[in-house]
Amino acid sequence: MKRAIVLLGVAVLFAGCGAKHEASTGKEWHEKFSAAVKEKDADTSWKMLSKGMQKELTDSAKTVKEMAEDQKTLKEKFEVDADPKTISDEDLAKKMLFGKDGMNEVTEWSFVSEKADGDNIAVTCKKDDKEKVFVLIKEDGSLKFDMEATQKFNKKDKE
Repeated sequence: MKRAIVLLGVAVLFAGCGAKHEASTGKEWHEKFSAAVKEKDADTSWKMLSKGMQKELTDSAKTVKEMAEDQKTLKEKFEVDADPKTISDEDLAKKMLFGKDGMNEVTEWSFVSEKADGDNIAVTCKKDDKEKVFVLIKEDGSLKFDMEATQKFNKKDKE
């Protein structure tokens, strides 16, 4: 459960809309992701996450569904108005992107810089005096946010 919240929180830190979800630079990705979040466009936001990230979020949503006994539980804990018995795992994951622990604060983070890291791009974002680095990977011809690549980059950066 905590991992789902962390994943959603990290996804929150990126912001900006070819196709609305396609981006070739870190800055363009950030702008399009932010725009999608402001518009509460879950489908576009979803397409801007790597397949690995989507799988983790979908798996987390499945766990949430199993824990939620009814629609009231989902609404109270995640601010998601859905019936856990009928909603798909992916649709619940998308709805959770904008729930209580979702992506709503993404627009508070601003793009600072981007730096190539092999085939990936490390993007630095800032909120107040705090900076975070996140990694975008190239997937299906476009940049996508990836948690695993971000964790590897940040671990390598600390060594």
